[in-house]
Amino acid sequence: MMVFVTGGVRSGKSSWAERFCIERAKQKMSPVHYVATSAIVDSEMEQRILLHQKRRVQSGIEWKTIEQQQHIREVTAHLTGDEIVLIDCLTNLVNNEMFADMRTYEQIEYQDELIRSIAKELHEIDQASDTLVIVSNELAFDTNRFPMVHSFIRVLNKLHQHLVHHSTLSVMMEAGIPIWKKGVWHERIDDSRDGF
Repeated sequence: MMVFVTGGVRSGKSSWAERFCIERAKQKMSPVHYVATSAIVDSEMEQRILLHQKRRVQSGIEWKTIEQQQHIREVTAHLTGDEIVLIDCLTNLVNNEMFADMRTYEQIEYQDELIRSIAKELHEIDQASDTLVIVSNELAFDTNRFPMVHSFIRVLNKLHQHLVHHSTLSVMMEAGIPIWKKGVWHERIDDSRDGF
């Protein structure tokens, strides 16, 4: 099962996705893997990562963390078929892959191949696990004048369309509230908040 969770910055998407994984793991008695795609680039990012780590430690579930900033298919080497896998987040993964070589990111052929490649790798993880939860950001609802940003949004939005099409469940988070875009999850998700 593939679950796609998106929303704006600080919309609550990561905490909701973590709670979904916790409830799913309790139901299935499955191990949970957290795939971290972010690099620590500044003190704000470091604080956000520490907050996420603290939340997972306090969840009562054992999480195995996999650091994978590029080449996401390598996650499959850690899987046996019964895991709940949370990738947080697709936005960072696309950034890491797309701008690894600054000479190619504007080429449409390169962008289209990147979309195909990342989509294929995510499907491989989906096939190798019980449940794959993918978190991503809604960066813009229209085009941007800067070529680099426009190219990035194009790739990310095309991937979003593909993942929503192939997902079982798709949720957009807004102010901490899940808005169901595809499918409905009838199981209870603990909505307790950690505060600010």
